[in-house]
Amino acid sequence: ILSLPAGPVDESFEAYLFGMSGEEEALSVYLQRTCAMYGRQAAGEVTHLPPPMLRKYIAYAKAYCRPRLSPRAAKVLQDQYKEMRRTARSGGVPVTTRQLESLVRLAEARAKLSLRETVTETDAREVV
Repeated sequence: ILSLPAGPVDESFEAYLFGMSGEEEALSVYLQRTCAMYGRQAAGEVTHLPPPMLRKYIAYAKAYCRPRLSPRAAKVLQDQYKEMRRTARSGGVPVTTRQLESLVRLAEARAKLSLRETVTETDAREVV
C-alpha cells in the first residue's frame, strides 16, 4: 500500500477524512478502498464504505473536485452526440444540446467519483 502513488488529491482527502473523524477504522476502510481502486484486492472480495464515510467522501468530492474535460474525452462525447443526431434525423426521438450537456455532466461525475481533476477518455466511453 505504501508503494501506491499518492497524489495531492489523495493526501488532501486523507487529511479531510481523518481530520474530521479520528477513527482508526476509517484508515483501514480508506486503505481498502485505495487497494480496490488500484486492482490489488483479492478477486471476489467486496468492501463497502460505511454510510458516514461515504457521506464524507461525497462531501469532499463536491467541495474540492472540479474535473475538466480532456480533449480526447470531448471528442468521444462529440462523436456520440453526432451519432445521436444522425439517428434522430432518420425518424428517432429529437436530440438537443441538452443531451450533450447531460453526457458532459455524467462524464464529469464519473471523474469526480475517482477524485480526478481531468475527465479521461475512459470516463467518456463509460457514460456513452
